Amino acid sequence: MRMNSQTDFAIRMALYLALAGRLCTSAELSEAAGIQRPFAIKIGKRLANGGVVTAVMGHGGGYELARDASDVSLLDIAVAMGNAPEVSLSEGASSDIDAAVFEAYSSFYATLENDMRAVLSSITLNDLAEACRSSFTKD
Repeated sequence: MRMNSQTDFAIRMALYLALAGRLCTSAELSEAAGIQRPFAIKIGKRLANGGVVTAVMGHGGGYELARDASDVSLLDIAVAMGNAPEVSLSEGASSDIDAAVFEAYSSFYATLENDMRAVLSSITLNDLAEACRSSFTKD
């Protein structure tokens, strides 16, 4: 699995919302994530469709977390962005030896995928926000 750039920016935007604790405009989020505003809006829509953020339309609108930061995991964000951990295998085997090898490594890949999902689901926006706050207070 490779975390794509959209998912990376989505995590940055969601983390900014967690740190801000309030409704933030798309302009504010795009600046915080270091991306163009139309791209931030595209990511915001995907996060809203995935239930990670709530979009408030119109003048004075923006985005806010749909749930408490402690209830939003990195897996939630990856899934909303269509970038959930997934291990793809080639189709089947052509011989008995290939079948044994395929069975062994497909089991390994399934374990790997489950482990990646477990790690991403164990890290919340609150965890990241606390780490950021902690690094701010060290200086």
